[in-house]
Amino acid sequence: MFENSLIVSGIVSIANWLYRAFYQSAIVCWIGKGVGALGRLWKNSGIYSFFAKDSRLEPKIQSSALYSFVDWIVQGILGWFTKIYRKLRSYNENSVNGTLYERFVRGSFVCSLNGLLAIFIFCVAMIPHTMWNNMYMLLGAVGISGVYFLVLLSQGKLGKSVKGIWLPLLIFMMAAVSGVLVSHAKSDSVRVFMFFLASFLICLNIYGSVDSYEKMKQFMTLVFIGILLTSVYAFYQRVTGVEISASLTDLTLNKDMPGRVFSTMGNPNNYAEFLVLLLPFCFAYALNAKTLGKKTLLLAFCMLPVGALLMTYSRSGWISFAIALVVFAWFYNKKLIPIMILVGMLCVPLLPSSIINRILTIGNMKDSSSSYRLLIWEGVLRMLGNGYALQGIGLGPSSYSIVYPPFAEARAAVAPHSHMLYLEILVEMGVIGLVSFVWFVCALVRRSGAAVHRAVQPEVKNMLIAGVSALSGIAFISMVEYVWFYPRVMFTFFVAAGLTMAHKIVKECWQIFRCEP
Repeated sequence: MFENSLIVSGIVSIANWLYRAFYQSAIVCWIGKGVGALGRLWKNSGIYSFFAKDSRLEPKIQSSALYSFVDWIVQGILGWFTKIYRKLRSYNENSVNGTLYERFVRGSFVCSLNGLLAIFIFCVAMIPHTMWNNMYMLLGAVGISGVYFLVLLSQGKLGKSVKGIWLPLLIFMMAAVSGVLVSHAKSDSVRVFMFFLASFLICLNIYGSVDSYEKMKQFMTLVFIGILLTSVYAFYQRVTGVEISASLTDLTLNKDMPGRVFSTMGNPNNYAEFLVLLLPFCFAYALNAKTLGKKTLLLAFCMLPVGALLMTYSRSGWISFAIALVVFAWFYNKKLIPIMILVGMLCVPLLPSSIINRILTIGNMKDSSSSYRLLIWEGVLRMLGNGYALQGIGLGPSSYSIVYPPFAEARAAVAPHSHMLYLEILVEMGVIGLVSFVWFVCALVRRSGAAVHRAVQPEVKNMLIAGVSALSGIAFISMVEYVWFYPRVMFTFFVAAGLTMAHKIVKECWQIFRCEP
């Protein structure tokens, strides 16, 4: 017994010595200086100055006569709804329906708005692609919005919630509407707008209803289980085998690469984007467990979706996830960053040769998927330079297929989209759409990052860090992929945005920023 304790004590002492020696090494010093230099460059840049001070614009617009007039009209309409609801409720209070509601529905998680949201998003994650219909997303979002509308009516908060919509999100929503009005193929644009509408509605529902950490925890429990189950299905695909697709992989440069798993999503890149958006929230959920044993177990479970992400062989997904991890560590504990880099370097020799070869193809212009993107971007830039950048060409692939081909390179004439989220938003919605979207994301990251430092509860802090990490990670993959081409990924993006916006402390920080001189 005594000898065992001496051995353990010796191992701990050696580990502590190695830990201190590592942090005092030149490698850590160089990493710290490099990160600090990048941070100073970013804070001194014009882009940061423009978007970091977004809060000054909002109070000016909200105090304008036009905004006040529109708000007066909206409040009047909502006031009529409130009066009608109160009359109907007074008739129903003593009825059989009212009695059944009080006895079986009130207080139930499954029948609550938070429960319905969690179940709905669980289903969005779990339904296999072969059984999926995008109308499920729209019907679910509209149905839950109807429930939320009734909840706000019953609580007398309907008018107050409208004023809480962030200005850049509101402008981006209007830009999406304009993408229908200017469209060259209006029927297809209306179809695509329905997916935008579902995403906006679910974002606003989460933003308005998940207003406490307890609700966030209930919500994330079901989402966490859903992510784990999709990863289990991905491992099942790997065991049973996935057909190698030449349309998804350059087989010349990736001869030894197996078929890429996609779980319940449409293709491997879609699944990678889905994981990048939600994995940081899974890590935060695990870290929020009450005991060390539960934290360890949940973090071990998180390795399943990480493994599934590796098996997608999505290079942009890997890089985006690495960025999300670094951002998470930056806010959680900066001392973890050198350790993560060291562990990553040590793990490289342990990776399968197919993954290493896939990593080596990053940036290789001989890879057909990389060179194909450049050809598409050249054609899109010519198209935008021909007068389409101001208002856009309209939502959806049909408008794109009408306008793009005359400007396209011959080898990329049949591309369904621009292969970049930011470029696609500019193409479809014009300058206002792109500026409002970037403004919204930058404002969300900025306000959430500030809220991290003001958060008292560690659980809330971890969830805020997850939101900033997810948005930072997806920002990179959006530079080389049009991540919204698959509507379920667009929907998941706005779920992540809603979860990040929902925290009370973010709303408080927004009020603080609005009052800044």
